[in-house]
Amino acid sequence: MASKLNPYLQFNGTAREAMEYYRDVFGGELVINTFGEYGNDDPATKDQTMHAQLETQDGLTLMASDSPPGMSAPKESNISVSLSGEDGDTLRGYSSDRFRNRHSMLMNAEFRWIPALAWDMALFYDAGKVTSRREDLDFDNLKTDFGVGVRFHSPTATPLRIDVAYGSEGLNIVFSGSAAF
Repeated sequence: MASKLNPYLQFNGTAREAMEYYRDVFGGELVINTFGEYGNDDPATKDQTMHAQLETQDGLTLMASDSPPGMSAPKESNISVSLSGEDGDTLRGYSSDRFRNRHSMLMNAEFRWIPALAWDMALFYDAGKVTSRREDLDFDNLKTDFGVGVRFHSPTATPLRIDVAYGSEGLNIVFSGSAAF
């Protein structure tokens, strides 16, 4: 049985807005259920998102909710996890054309913090591999890298990301113009 890691994001009253934004970016079908649909008549929370799920044509599943009544709401989100399949990008600590083959696996873990309004920083760790045969995709002999990055934001996009990564082949600096996830 194949496993699939799906990000589940938690918000403080803005899950609907966030998921509609992700639908506009990634496309796909978005289903949103509110607390009110499941019996919560409290005017403060009945229109908040109990569960939202976005399914894209490329197989991405992204889920989210607002903090349920009685649970503490997140003050900020600072951890992101991504597991990519055959269409993953590359390890940031290596040249962009270094790992190409028919099948690939890429995993990223990031710890983010927000030092100022229009930018954030990230510590990251990437691991992955490429193979010519799908059955060779496993967790043995993964290439890894780690580093630090900065992201500059506008109200609707991340126009610039700069990551400084270190892998077994040395230091690499990556400039890109979109959010990592």
